[in-house]
Amino acid sequence: MVTSESSSGVQALNLHCRESEQKALLMLKDGFHTSLARFSSWIPEEDCCKWRGVGCNNETGHVISLDLHSPDSSELLQGPAALTGFRVSSMKVLDLSSVYLGDVVNWLDAVNMLPSLVELRLVSCQLHNLPQSLPSLNFSSLEVLDLSHNGFYHSLIPNWLVEVSHTLHLLNLTTCSLQGSIPHAIVNFTSLVVLDFSFNYLKGSIPHGFGSMTSLAVLDLSFNYLEGPLPATLGLIQESHHFKHSPLRELRLPTIFC
Repeated sequence: MVTSESSSGVQALNLHCRESEQKALLMLKDGFHTSLARFSSWIPEEDCCKWRGVGCNNETGHVISLDLHSPDSSELLQGPAALTGFRVSSMKVLDLSSVYLGDVVNWLDAVNMLPSLVELRLVSCQLHNLPQSLPSLNFSSLEVLDLSHNGFYHSLIPNWLVEVSHTLHLLNLTTCSLQGSIPHAIVNFTSLVVLDFSFNYLKGSIPHGFGSMTSLAVLDLSFNYLEGPLPATLGLIQESHHFKHSPLRELRLPTIFC
């Protein structure tokens, strides 16, 4: 998380958030229809760095994080119907988990307007559309992507993920109703530490190149329809002419492999 740069440090230096970023936040708030008590501190005349859920950089005053997730998974905030006006280029962390975004068609286009994004969590947002490609990807520093518990029915693992393969540390797509196979390009995710594709409808074989994912510590492919031989190098890393044990410490597979 990047929120350690925020709160008291901003106040100590008497910094204020940027007017354009405050307007973008207020525009986002105006799209919510329920639980407006969540935004009781979002007073237009007040510095947005003091608003609940907003974090700012303590040197520049730029908004760097927005956390509107509900700690109660049974509470679903009625979110906006569109995110097109939400443009905060300094945003590094965005967590809208348990915010209803089921009416938002262009959520990925909106996220793509946040070039500094490092962490994105949209858990249980009732998203239905998982675009398979982007004309150009702007959030190329993404390290954490959690889209778990959304109903992306009949969707495949998207191609644009490959473009963040060199930076991504955590990828969670559990319980997303994904279909198709695991793309072989997934083995290029050499920085990935946690990969969770569990509780989907994935078929086919496990890519043999998993042994080249040298940082992988947690791999969960359970409750899918995968088959075929288990990759011989899974849990091993090839170095020169020999293998050594990888950091893999948690491995969960479909019952056919057990």
